[in-house]
Amino acid sequence: MRIGVLTGGGDCPGLNAVIRAVVRTCDARYGSTVVGFQDGWRGLLENRRVQLYNDDRNDRLLAKGGTMLGTARVHPDKLRAGLEQVKQTLDDNGIDVLIPIGGEGTLTAAHWLSEENVPVVGVPKPSTTTSTAPTSHSATTPRCRSRPTPSTGCIPPPNPISG
Repeated sequence: MRIGVLTGGGDCPGLNAVIRAVVRTCDARYGSTVVGFQDGWRGLLENRRVQLYNDDRNDRLLAKGGTMLGTARVHPDKLRAGLEQVKQTLDDNGIDVLIPIGGEGTLTAAHWLSEENVPVVGVPKPSTTTSTAPTSHSATTPRCRSRPTPSTGCIPPPNPISG
């Protein structure tokens, strides 16, 4: 099985840790290969990718902030209009499942793909808000791990942070 992964939207801490966890888990548990799409959805639209390996290069990701894949914001209209191209890129690269890591825009696009019967597992990243209500639901929160949506699931980190 070939897994595609991308990071969309703004940069934030922890993205490399999620990429590393995806690569390690896919290789060790499932014998799957992982292809990273560079600069988020733009990389899928333009078929820019890199093979990710479960080796010392992957282990060094933990010491680096941000995302080694790069990220970009793509206007929703452009992305919606480019869904056929995204599906073609996934098909051309033999991608069986896409794992987009991102916020509201990234996961909305993941939902659009799921409506087109493309298997996706969305990983929400932390978001900031001006509200005082507790609304952060990311890859490390219990709500995410226990309540995936119908169109996207959540991948728990290998060692959830406590406290």
